[in-house]
Amino acid sequence: AADPSARRRVASEAEIALARAGGAFRLGVSPRLAQLNCLVLDGAWEEAREILRNLPDPGNAFLRREITSASAQLARHQGDAEAAWAQIHVRFPRGPEAVPGDHIHQEGLFLQRLAADLCLDAGALSDAYAWLTAHDAWLAWSGSALGRAAGRVAWARYHLLAGDAARARRAAAAAMALASDPDQPLVRLVAQRLLGEIAMARGDLPAAASHLAVALELASICEAPFERALTILLVAQFHARGANDKATAALEEVDRLCRPLGAKPALARAGALRTQLQSSPRQTAYPAGLTRREVEVLRLLAQRQTDKEIAEALCLGPRTVQSHVGHILGKLAVANRREAAEAATRLGLL
Repeated sequence: AADPSARRRVASEAEIALARAGGAFRLGVSPRLAQLNCLVLDGAWEEAREILRNLPDPGNAFLRREITSASAQLARHQGDAEAAWAQIHVRFPRGPEAVPGDHIHQEGLFLQRLAADLCLDAGALSDAYAWLTAHDAWLAWSGSALGRAAGRVAWARYHLLAGDAARARRAAAAAMALASDPDQPLVRLVAQRLLGEIAMARGDLPAAASHLAVALELASICEAPFERALTILLVAQFHARGANDKATAALEEVDRLCRPLGAKPALARAGALRTQLQSSPRQTAYPAGLTRREVEVLRLLAQRQTDKEIAEALCLGPRTVQSHVGHILGKLAVANRREAAEAATRLGLL
């Protein structure tokens, strides 16, 4: 991953080898499938989609794994969660209860992590917990090293969304250690990004800036535009705490990177943050004893966003948002969200 020219060369060599062995595969199997995951990482998503279009099952478990990985990642990041789940249900009809032994192991581990990520995307923490617990059990059964670091990253994201920043930080730090031997640059990149997000949640801005800088450097080394976009999205959130011009510039780069990819969830997050910046009150002292974070939640609440949508926009856990909403209702002495929005209008917070 950290040697883009080498990965592209190897993908091209693999394509040539598959072409030579074409008679061993089913009719219609394109040797271009050797390029799939390289193209996904390179941000050539439309080219990858073209290869996947009408591509039959190759009749080979290892080649199928390449197809599953590419198509499932594209489905998730382009906002088609149903298509991503379809890939999972084919291999895991019993869900996280499936036992190891009857699957291509790394494909199974990848799909378990994907299922957990899709659950976390939807705010379904208990379902994510079940998939991650199954992932741990499969790793223990196999003794596999590959998959452990990525599993710790998924647990870090789970704990962060559950509102436990301390456990999230420990899991991300463990992922960093596991991803160093053997070296897994993409896992290190995601772990650094998560550590930056966790540091922001804890209010440790110097640490957040340091982690995000390392993640950006890794994204550049790996020449991974989508990973860069996700990192810059957090950079925008970092600057939204006071440097709105920098935050706006960062969001413009996110748009430039994500629109050609059709990365709808990332674009939606960027749009929510842009709305937050545009409606940001200029005052620094807020009425009714509201904190800055509570005002941020209140502005989104007034736009009729759900707790889940507010959590995604502010990179908070759903329980944390619920707690903020409770404090807001109490401080404003109102009974419900509608009255809170009306009070926010009267107080000039919108």
